[in-house]
Amino acid sequence: MSLRGPNRNSARREAASLGPRGGWITPVSVAVIVMLIGLVGAAFWFSQTEKAERIELNAADLCPKDTARNPPSVYVVLVDQTDPLEELARVSVANEVLQLLKSELEGESDVAAKRNARVEVWTFTAGAPNAANMYRVGNVQLVLAKSLSICNPGAPAKWDHLYRNVDVVRRQHARFYASLKDIVEQSLAFKEAPRSPIIEALFGIGAKVFTTPELAAAGKHLILVSDLVQGTQTVDFFQSGYKPDYPAWRRTTAGRQTLPELAKVDVTAIMIPGSRPDLQTEGLIGFWTKLFDAAGATPKFIKKP
Repeated sequence: MSLRGPNRNSARREAASLGPRGGWITPVSVAVIVMLIGLVGAAFWFSQTEKAERIELNAADLCPKDTARNPPSVYVVLVDQTDPLEELARVSVANEVLQLLKSELEGESDVAAKRNARVEVWTFTAGAPNAANMYRVGNVQLVLAKSLSICNPGAPAKWDHLYRNVDVVRRQHARFYASLKDIVEQSLAFKEAPRSPIIEALFGIGAKVFTTPELAAAGKHLILVSDLVQGTQTVDFFQSGYKPDYPAWRRTTAGRQTLPELAKVDVTAIMIPGSRPDLQTEGLIGFWTKLFDAAGATPKFIKKP
C-alpha cells in the first residue's frame, strides 16, 4: 500500500476561499461589499450633482444672483385697500394668505421645483392727486404699488448637509416667511377709499407681472384679497339696484378695453368682509368667475366670515 500526501487540488480550493487573514469570503460578503461601494458612489455622485446645481442668492431679496435665471413660478398677493377690516379680521385674513402660500410652496407637490419661486405683494386703492405709483386704465386712475418682491429659498432638504450650511438655509427660510408676514399684515391696515378699482388693478397686474417675457414659462398664481365689490365711474356695484351682469359689462367700452390678461394664472380670490355684505352674493361670485374665465385664468373663491 502506498502512502499519499494531501490532495493538492483540495488544498488550492480551500486557499482560494480564504481571505488575506484566513477568514472565509462568502458570496454574501461579496454582495455586501459591492452594495456598500455602490451606495457610497451614489451618495458622492448625488452630492456633486447638487453642488453643481447650487444657486447663489442675493442677500437682499433671496433671489438668484444670476439675473438670466428666470423664476420657475411667481405668486402675487394683491390686496384691495379700499374697505378697511376690523383687527380680528385682519389677523384672520393675514393667516389665511400665509397658510395658503406655505401650502403652495411646501405642500405635497414637488417642493424642490418651488425653490426660487418669486413672491410679490401688491396693493391698490383709489387714485389721489400727486400720489406715488399712479396707474391709469381707461378713465380710471388708481394707485398700484409693489410692497415686496422676494424669492423662496426653500426649507432645508434631506441631502443639504452634504454640500451646504444647513443653518444658513434655515435662517433664509425663516427670514422669507417673516418678511412675508410683516408686509401682508401691514398691507391689510389702511384707510377707507372713495373708489374700488378692482378690475383695473387686475388689468395692471396682468400687464406689469404676468405678461412679462421672463415669466413666459413660469407657473403663475394670484391671491386676490378683496371684498370683490367694484366701484368706479365706469361700473359701480354699489349703485342702488345694480346687479353684476358680466355679459352686459363686457359689451361696454370699459369691458372691451379693461379685461385683464391672466392667461394660465391660477387665481384664489379671498373674499374679505366688506361694508356691504348684502352685495357679496352668489351673483357677485358668478360675475367674477366669468371675468376670470374670459381672462384665461382658473379661479377659486374663499369667503371669509
